[in-house]
Order: sequence, then structure tokens, then C-alpha cells
Amino acid sequence: MTRSRAWMAGKTLALVGAAAPGAAAQDTDVYERLQRTLDDLERTRQVGAADLQFSESSRLLLGGYTTFGFAASDDSDGSTRLLRQSDTKLWSHFTMGGHEAYGRLRLNYLDFNSGDSFDGRGDNLEEPIADRYWYRFDLRTARLADTGERLDDNLWLQVGRQFVNWGSGLALSEDLNSALVGLEIHNLEVRGLFGQTPSTGPVDFDSSRPGFDTDVDRRFAGLMFTFTGFDQHRPYVYLLDQNDQNDRDGRTIFILGTPYPTRYRYDSLYLGLGSSGQVTSETYYQAEFIHQSGHSLSTSISAAGAPVAQSREPIDAWGAMGRLIYSPRWGRPNGVRFDFEVLLASGDDDRQHTSNTFGGNRAGTDDNAFNALGYANTGLVLGPNFSNLFSLRLGASAMPWRGQGTFDKLRLGVDGYLLHKLDADAPVNFTTAPGERFLGGELDFFIDWQILSDLSLDVRYGVFLPSDAMPEGNDDVRHFFYAGLNYAF
Repeated sequence: MTRSRAWMAGKTLALVGAAAPGAAAQDTDVYERLQRTLDDLERTRQVGAADLQFSESSRLLLGGYTTFGFAASDDSDGSTRLLRQSDTKLWSHFTMGGHEAYGRLRLNYLDFNSGDSFDGRGDNLEEPIADRYWYRFDLRTARLADTGERLDDNLWLQVGRQFVNWGSGLALSEDLNSALVGLEIHNLEVRGLFGQTPSTGPVDFDSSRPGFDTDVDRRFAGLMFTFTGFDQHRPYVYLLDQNDQNDRDGRTIFILGTPYPTRYRYDSLYLGLGSSGQVTSETYYQAEFIHQSGHSLSTSISAAGAPVAQSREPIDAWGAMGRLIYSPRWGRPNGVRFDFEVLLASGDDDRQHTSNTFGGNRAGTDDNAFNALGYANTGLVLGPNFSNLFSLRLGASAMPWRGQGTFDKLRLGVDGYLLHKLDADAPVNFTTAPGERFLGGELDFFIDWQILSDLSLDVRYGVFLPSDAMPEGNDDVRHFFYAGLNYAF
């Protein structure tokens, strides 16, 4: 996920007490982004014919895949951390008419070099073990299986621990224990969500909160309307409410012996407007704008380093994205594709850290920093939070040896990033030079190779080239490398 965190609270105060959890979160996020890239969802649909018997209209699929991976990632101080990963997923998928059930066990063992653990817990078998389990009922599919009639309108329900990507994913892209319900009437699709973050798995955007990477407790309720009457476009609007339910809502942070009692509460409401579709036969797009409101608690430390009383302040922030995908007709035999994406998120220039409560918004002011449990593609290496950010990405990929035997399904690609602070005077989630906007550029290269039907190779390499906004001591070139061999069975 895209939530690395390390920060500085002024020229004369180092905030030693908060530095450790911030650094741990930064390392955890490198791994979380990697996992999201590799975590494919196995969702197969099977629709039975009306005249089939139970044994013929039902299907149970069993399978699994194992990934053996190696990762090397540079920290902000220039040191390199090494990880070996053995990740096995065992899944089952049952279908019977309009009923579906899916379950997956994940045995993900992380083996670090001594002292290189991302989260300080060392070598470990990650939780949760059962990371996907859901049931789905689809009325249209059920009626088709029972009578052969295909309904024009539809109703479906899906409940369980599942991955939820709301809209473009900027406001919410996370595992939730949740219920999703959908209603399709004529040219309108209505989708509802009620869910809660599970006890293990998600990483919070507020790394100053105790349990930010092991105990996230936020509830979500959402409603989305999508118009399907256009042939080439699907405009939508949604409301998504996030309610902070974290049990450990307070801690005392000590810096140079000074206590800073800190409470945590961040309740947010997201109003999103977006659309996806096709501009020409070769060009596809997705766009979304989000206004964020709600309330957050102000920081417990002043800019001068003194303890201050916290207060409940309104949130007034926004985020936006636009993406174009160009698949030229001349390049389709070789899967040629070009991507262009722009990401924009507001920041708050009276904050000391763009995502945390401690060192966050100043009392008596609106909180203008965009924050959410969403996902934005900001690169493999630096991976800044989607907050006070202006990012440009240009990507290209192709399968140059299509139809040539062993290398038929080998895809090569590159993504280039230009990363900026949207507000030069506002912070991001790591230390930057005051008044500077341009963070730097990044190149990410990848190889996806389906060697055999059950064997594939993933390789990722990224290099970040810092600019003037990266201060001395944090301005070294950084690298990230990952290679994983996947075997499906």
C-alpha cells in the first residue's frame, strides 16, 4: 500500500519518540505495496444451463499457487534490506446456480536478513491465515439456472472477508469484513457497502497511532450510483463514510522526557464523482474527483515543541485522478500499451506530518490534508502517501516475442514518475526541504513471463532519483528489486 511514514517536527526538535513508529511504517509500506501488486484474486464464474441436474450445474474448483520471492529495498538512510518470501495460497471456489462461495488460506513466511525486518517482528508467518472467504448470491444467475430466463434487472449480495475497491480505489481499496449489495434497474446500478477493517491485515494511514499496523478498527458505509445508459461511458457518484472505532484511542508520547498525551479520532466522509470508458477504439480512460469532509483531532505538539491541548476540527480536503490507456491498433498483436496518469491530493501547510495525528493539523484550523485507506500507484521505491501530492506517470509495455514459442507470453514494461508536493509549504510523509516542491523522478521496470501454464516469473526493479526537496542525508539514489517465481497447482 502506499503509506510510508517518517517525519520531522521543526528545525530544533527531532521528535525522537515518534521517529521509530514512523520508520517502521515506512518499511512496512514497501512490503504492503509489493503484496498488493502480487496478490491476484482467483474469481471464476460458472453459469449453469437451465436443463442441467444438480451434479452438472454445480462446480467445485480447488487450487493453489506458491511464490518464492526475493526483495531488496533501500531505506532513506541508504541501507539495503533483504527479504526472502515463501507465499502459498490454497483456494476453493464452489458455484451452484446463483450461489457462489470462495475461501482462501494464505501461508506467507517472511525470512529477513538479521536486523532487516520491515516491522521489527523479525522472521514470521504472517496473519491472517484465512485471508479471503465470502458468499455471493446473484438473482439473475439463479433464475437463468432454474428456468432459463434471463432477468433484465438484477439483485446480488456478497458477504464475508473480501477485497473492496470503491470507485477508482483512491478513497477505499482494502480488505474488509463486509456486506456488498447491488441492484440493477434499467440503466442504473446501485451499490451499497457496510464493512469494517479486520483485526489483522490493513495498515493505517496514521502511523503515530498505537497498533497502526496490527490493529486497525475503522467502519465504512457507502452508497454508489452508476449510470449504464451510455454505450462507451460509465459515470458514477458515491458517498463513503469512514468512522474511527479504534479501541486504543490514546497514548502518551515522550520526547526528551516531555510527555505529550495524545488522543486519536479521525472520521471522514468522501463524496466522489467519476467516470470510466472508451474515448476511441484505441483509447480508454478513468477519472475521479473526491471531496473529503468530516472531523479530525488536532496535534498534541506545537511547532515550537510544547504540549498543546487537542481540539476537534473540520476536514476540508480533496483528491483527484485521471488515467488514459492507449492501445494502438498497430501494436495489438504484440500487446502494445501506453499509460498516462495524473494524481492530485491536497495538503495542509500548518501540519508537520501530512497523515498523522501527532504532528498533524494545528488546533483552530481546518484540516486540508487528504487521507484515506485507499490505493494510488506512486511507484515502488519512494511510494509517497496520496496526500499533498502531484504525480505524473507515463508507462509503456509490450509482448515483443508474441507467437515465438517459449517467450510467447513474456511482457516487458516501464513506468516513469515525476513526483511533486502539491503545496510546497505543506509536508508529506517523510522529511523534505522547506519550500521545495519537486521530490524527484523514478523509473520502474518490470518483466511478467508466463513460462508454462503453471509457472510464471515476476521481476520488478525501481530506481528513484531525488531532487531539491529531498534534504541532505536523505538525497541518495534509492533502489528496489523483487523477483518471484510462481507455481500454480
